[in-house]
Amino acid sequence: MVLSAVFVPMAFFGGTTGAIYRQFSITIVAAMVLSVLVAMILTPALCATLLKPLKKGEHHGQKGFFAWFNQMFNRNAERYEKRVAKILHRSLRWIVIYVLLLGGMVFLFLRLSTSFLPLEDRGMFTTSVQLPSVQPNNRP
Repeated sequence: MVLSAVFVPMAFFGGTTGAIYRQFSITIVAAMVLSVLVAMILTPALCATLLKPLKKGEHHGQKGFFAWFNQMFNRNAERYEKRVAKILHRSLRWIVIYVLLLGGMVFLFLRLSTSFLPLEDRGMFTTSVQLPSVQPNNRP
């Protein structure tokens, strides 16, 4: 809700800034409010419905899609654990890769232009007028 408190006033900015940020701020606020509603209402209700505790000595006799899903989920969880363990054993290599990526991002960020209007803007505009072909060529 803090983000909503920050972005709601942006919807009322005037001038060019307001025109640019109005849709952005309303979108962010709507997404945050919807996220809070889902987190506070929908998720607990679904958890209470779907995640019922097993009684002592009871087993899930899952078949079909849910058995396949759980099997694939467990397999992927094991693979993930193994990969994280490998990364932790070679932490210096991954720290170097991280620093290189970070340096590349800083380099690219510094090369981006930061002006609001492009440098090509000279503060003037051109118009073109076409008259119908039935007009006489000799005008006073």
